[in-house]
Amino acid sequence: MDILTAAVSALSLFCLSESKEWPMHTICSGPNLEGYYRSCDPLQDIGLSIEPCFKTLPEVVQIKIALLLRRDIKWLTLNLSVFIQSLKVFSFSHLICEPTSTFYTFCGRRKGELIYFEGPVKFGIGTIPTEGGEREREKDPTLEGEYNVSLELFNEDNYNIACGNLTLVSH
Repeated sequence: MDILTAAVSALSLFCLSESKEWPMHTICSGPNLEGYYRSCDPLQDIGLSIEPCFKTLPEVVQIKIALLLRRDIKWLTLNLSVFIQSLKVFSFSHLICEPTSTFYTFCGRRKGELIYFEGPVKFGIGTIPTEGGEREREKDPTLEGEYNVSLELFNEDNYNIACGNLTLVSH
């Protein structure tokens, strides 16, 4: 029985190792905006959702994120880059956690712990524009804005805690 269990486990690991990407997940879906993401970390997937899902964003949105830590986080930095048709149009880096930070409950967490954050986040973005602007959209009403977003979280040792490739489609 132990040999059979070992063989099934080895076969499962082999089959799983053939899959090179995590599945595509939906962040949100609304009348004029859709969001999808895929974890770019080969060892773990992340959970993420945003509400509400509108092109005109409210000042504060509700976010849920979950991931299992593979390293401690005394310091946590967010790097965010936005691309339109492979051209970087926006880049942002922000220190989320530091040793004295008490704003987020996950700051200071240790390897093996689960990070689960559910709460309000202020983005400071009013409207997600469409590619080409309104004038171009009037010429071609089928034109849709698609934005690719690279999201990375690094700890104090510059270890990648989590990363994801997001696609936002603005109708």
